[in-house]
Amino acid sequence: MFKGIDVSAHQGKIDWGKVKADGIQFAIIRCGYGSDMPDQDDKQFTRNVSECEKHGIPYGVYLYSYATNLTEAESEVQHVLRLLKRYVPMYPVYIDMEDADGYKRKHNVSDAMCVDICLRFCEEMTKAGYYAGVYANKDWLVNKINDLRLSAYPIWLAQWNSKPTYDGKFGIWQFTSSGNVDGIGTRVDMNLCYEDYPAIIKGKELNGYKKPAPKPAPKPTKKSNDAIAEEVIAGKWGNGAERKKKLKAAGYDYDAIQQLVNQKLSPKKETSKPKKE
Repeated sequence: MFKGIDVSAHQGKIDWGKVKADGIQFAIIRCGYGSDMPDQDDKQFTRNVSECEKHGIPYGVYLYSYATNLTEAESEVQHVLRLLKRYVPMYPVYIDMEDADGYKRKHNVSDAMCVDICLRFCEEMTKAGYYAGVYANKDWLVNKINDLRLSAYPIWLAQWNSKPTYDGKFGIWQFTSSGNVDGIGTRVDMNLCYEDYPAIIKGKELNGYKKPAPKPAPKPTKKSNDAIAEEVIAGKWGNGAERKKKLKAAGYDYDAIQQLVNQKLSPKKETSKPKKE
C-alpha cells in the first residue's frame, strides 16, 4: 500500500522536497479541466510534474471533465494528450467525473451520457497507449455511472470515511480532503493506493514508457598468441583440422599460433662452451 496526494493549482506553489520527506510516495496531479484550450491548463501542472520528477515521486494525472457530449469528451482527450507529450507518468491518467459546481446538472447531462463520456475518454486514451481510469465518489459510482464496462479501467474512489465501503474494485482510495502535508500550505486530498501501478505501467510499456534496450554482452578479452599456444599444448583447442577451425573462428592466426607451438615443443639446443686453452 502506498500513501499519496492529489493536487492542483489550488494548493499553490508546493515544496515537493518537503512533501517527499513527509512520507508521500505518489501524487496525482491535475493537468487541467474541460476542453483542449490552453487557458484551461492547470497553472501549476508543469511545475508540479517537473518537481515530482526532480524528487523521484511517481505521479499520475487527472483532468476535471466538463464534457456534456462525446465531441467535448474527445476534446478533453486531446487536452490531456497535448499536456502529456513531454512526460511519462507512472500512475494512471484519470477523467474526474463529478459535478462539484452543478455544471452537468445545469446542462442536463444524463447519467448514461456521463458513462459514455468516461468510456470515450478511457477508450481513446488507451488507444493512444495510456493507462486510463475514472475518478468518482461512491455515490456516482453506485448511482450514476454504475456500468460494468467501466470495470475494465482502474477506478479511483473518493469516499471521505474511516474505511471504504464501496463494493466494486478500485485501485486508489481518496479518504479525506483535509490532509496536512509538510511543504503544502493548504489542506490537501489524501489517498491510499493498493496497486503497484509503476510496475504495471513499466511491464506493459504504457504512458510513453519504453523498457531500456539490453546492454550488449562485453566482448571477451583476446589473449596473446603466446597464451593461446600454451593452451594448444595443454590440449584445449583440439588437434589438426579441428584446432585450425577453432582458432580461426576465435579470430586467431592459426599459422602464427602453430609456429609458436612448434617452437615451444622443439628441443632446446645446448650452447657450446668455449674450450680452455
